[in-house]
Formats: sequence, structure tokens, C-alpha cells
Amino acid sequence: CVERYLKWLLRSTQHLDFLKSRSTLHSHTHEQEISQSTERVHTAIVECARNFGRLLETMAAERKLFSKYAAHALLLYLDLMENNPDWPATVHSAILPGIFSTIDICGQNELQQIHAMLSPGARVLFQNLFSDYRRSFKYQGEA
Repeated sequence: CVERYLKWLLRSTQHLDFLKSRSTLHSHTHEQEISQSTERVHTAIVECARNFGRLLETMAAERKLFSKYAAHALLLYLDLMENNPDWPATVHSAILPGIFSTIDICGQNELQQIHAMLSPGARVLFQNLFSDYRRSFKYQGEA
């Protein structure tokens, strides 16, 4: 389920890039129509990403049920981010709260397992993601 949704988001953003590239081939009025259509598609993709993030947050609330799948979900996300670095920042930031919630339910063993299974490029992405998680999501007990 998680893998299909992430791949669907990826294909949607690639379709959005295709629509943007087509807009340069047409007349000005047609270009405006394509631009408006592209904006609607982008808004829908961001909303879907936000919904996916909320789904991950809801699943993370059920720690016992979801913890065995959390590492797999993070591996899928990191793999897609490594292989498709051109995701729009708005899509990435919409998913981030759910990804942080998923990291939150992972124990030390799962995090080490994730780190060991990643390629060197994805490992750097994971380290950056984890530092963002510690900086902006995880409560450290400091005010």
C-alpha cells in the first residue's frame, strides 16, 4: 500500500513536469490554459501527499501494529527520494510529518537495520532526514 502510493505520487509529479514542458509548444492563450491545468494538478498532488503524510501519522499512532512495517516504509521513501531527487519541495514537505512520525516509532534496532540496508547515497539522505527529525520533530526535553 505504501509503496504503491509513493510510486503514484512519483508518476504524478513526472506527469506534472510533462504538462509544464508541453506549455512552451503552444500559443499564449493555450499556454495559459495549460498553466492553470498544471496548477490544479500540482495542488491535487500536494493534497494527496498531505493525505499520505496524515495516513502515516495515523498508522504511527498505532505503534504496536505499524512498527513492524515502519522500517519498510522508510526504506521505500528513501529509495524513491534517492532515485528521483527532482520531487517538488511542496510534495516533499507535505509528506515529511508522516515520515517523521514513522521514524518516531522505529526503535534503535530498526534504525540501525535501515542504515545498514541503504546505499551510500540513500544513507546520506537518511542522515539528513534524521537530523531534520531530531531538530524539528522529536521532543528533546528542552525549552
